[in-house]
Amino acid sequence: MNVLHTPTVRSLIARGQSLRRLRPTLSLFTLLILFPALAVAQSPFDSGFTAMQTLFTGTVAKVASLIAIVVGGYQFAHGEPGAKKTVNHEVGFLLRILGDPGDLIRIRLRKRKMLKLKVRQTVGKAFTPEEKSRMLEEARKARSPHIYLALTLALNAGMRDAEIKTLTWGQIDFAKKYLAVGRSKTEAGEGRTIPLNSTLLEVFSEYGEWYRDKFGKPRAEWFVFPFGKPSPSDPTRPVTTLKTAWNNVRTKAKVTGRWHDNRHTMITDLAESGAGDQTIMDIAGHVSKQMLSHYSHIRMEAKRSALEAIVNRQPAKVKSS
Repeated sequence: MNVLHTPTVRSLIARGQSLRRLRPTLSLFTLLILFPALAVAQSPFDSGFTAMQTLFTGTVAKVASLIAIVVGGYQFAHGEPGAKKTVNHEVGFLLRILGDPGDLIRIRLRKRKMLKLKVRQTVGKAFTPEEKSRMLEEARKARSPHIYLALTLALNAGMRDAEIKTLTWGQIDFAKKYLAVGRSKTEAGEGRTIPLNSTLLEVFSEYGEWYRDKFGKPRAEWFVFPFGKPSPSDPTRPVTTLKTAWNNVRTKAKVTGRWHDNRHTMITDLAESGAGDQTIMDIAGHVSKQMLSHYSHIRMEAKRSALEAIVNRQPAKVKSS
């Protein structure tokens, strides 16, 4: 019997989807707290819980079955395309901290092909030099005081969205011209140092003047992008989102793409400049094998074009008489 297609389990899926509609930001641990209350209610959800428990034997296994349902419900509730990778990461973390029961759940879910949500493997796009120029021009004119520096960081340092938003002044060494990345999405990304090129130094200098006028001399623990709506007002808290400012810039610049594509653009520029895989990873942090393969192809095309340009500059061959 296919467990996923039983009426009781379909009701579990429906309940999980209703949770997503009610509160998209519901965390896994909140679901762990709410699940027992939902399970004892007189509803098809209760029947679904009982039906799933029969698949397991033993006290530990029955407790594990409860968590397994929570994991499945969390995946269904948060399975929108943009969140699947994060869901898989968080579910994997939960299973690891559970120890032996987590190993049991992992085996059961893997057999049913429910362990991980399928993630679309896309490398992303790289903006053209013309698109970058238009975006930076619009960002400089934007009402948001953050977006111009944030976009410049993304295009010149390859920092992720969260890395930019949580950047503090203490992570930047202007004397030695580099910044140290703090908390990152991946272990390889944390603590990496990124040199500040001349463009970033210039933009930081301009931004620093606005910051000092607004808040006084920056403290090491203060965030570079302070919280506050409609105007930044609290440097002890980081800005929560740059989405509105980014959407406005992208629309006015007549560019299509995601914020994360700014990072892809920087990595592509590095690849086209001839930088090796290790240099790219030292600057950008973790880069998937698929992405590195893509950028290797870009480097080969750049080399081929460079060599072909030499041929085009050579004098025409003189025909023998």
